[in-house]
Amino acid sequence: MAQQLINLGATGSGAGGDSARTAFEKAIANFAELYAAALPDSEERKAAARAILGLTKGTSPGNVLVAGAELVGRHTVECFAFLDAGSVPGATIYTNIPASEDIMPNLIIRGALNGYTEPFEARLSWYFYGGVIYLPNVLITATGGVSGVRFYLRPENGKIVIRIDFGGSVYISRLAFDALLIPGGYNPDPSTLRGWSAVASNAAGSGEVEALRARTYHSRNILGTVSHSNGVPTGAIIERGSNANGEYIRWADGTQICLKTIDGTVDVTSPVGSVFYGPNQIGGGAWPASFSVAPRVFERLDSAGGLAWLGSGSVPSAYTAPFFFPMYATAGSQLLTLKLLAIGRWY
Repeated sequence: MAQQLINLGATGSGAGGDSARTAFEKAIANFAELYAAALPDSEERKAAARAILGLTKGTSPGNVLVAGAELVGRHTVECFAFLDAGSVPGATIYTNIPASEDIMPNLIIRGALNGYTEPFEARLSWYFYGGVIYLPNVLITATGGVSGVRFYLRPENGKIVIRIDFGGSVYISRLAFDALLIPGGYNPDPSTLRGWSAVASNAAGSGEVEALRARTYHSRNILGTVSHSNGVPTGAIIERGSNANGEYIRWADGTQICLKTIDGTVDVTSPVGSVFYGPNQIGGGAWPASFSVAPRVFERLDSAGGLAWLGSGSVPSAYTAPFFFPMYATAGSQLLTLKLLAIGRWY
């Protein structure tokens, strides 16, 4: 039915317009058609409603889904949940995803290592071309450790095999794989995302490619133990610590700063020119954290004994601080504090 318009007649007087009854009949008929379209009670009316709204039933982008249809787009398909009650060094997952140039999967791996103390989520993707796995990438989000987890991929019998190296023998409380269905091309057939199997094995396979790892940083893992693998950071961004030898700060890029304070009393009695120095040096000792090479050292002498200077007694090393000769304008026993700032690299 076409939309029925109410004739309002002449402006002001309404002469020539519809009667009140006719106007309400048209309004009721219009609302009845809209109500039937909004809440259709038969397949015929449902089809008519979609036609009126310009909608097409289906699973392609832009289509509408009917009740009971499998969701697409941002929907995830659970491939399997792998549970294990013991300590294992890794897991090998045999997927049903074809080693094909026509698809580029996006997998979500959720797990918890060492009981439930190290939950993590990883997003894994790759592209297969010319019989070779290209551009494997994994983005890991974790609240704690899992810095040793590595992902490897290989084609085997026309399917993709995924191996996860846990970086040591750990207790797995859960390891689940989901697949993210993205509308458009390169989307795997949902049937290939089910029926997977896994074994608790860390044995490397032929033709494996390691996925390039990246971590997300947040308030829970910015501070902690810094680490690296061949110059690529694998741990926290900043590490801070102290011990009997002083304080240190390490950054993920390899920069390290050490602070060392030495208190002591020296007898300044040996003249040299117009000043006096002590025969006993002050300084030395281990850095609070070792450097990879000898650092640059900046020194400061605090003393209440008047004008004072420091003379170099040795050069610093990657492991120990240098010695200094304290010098004063007057002879005597001097109470002093030597403060050292060393800047270098820890790798």
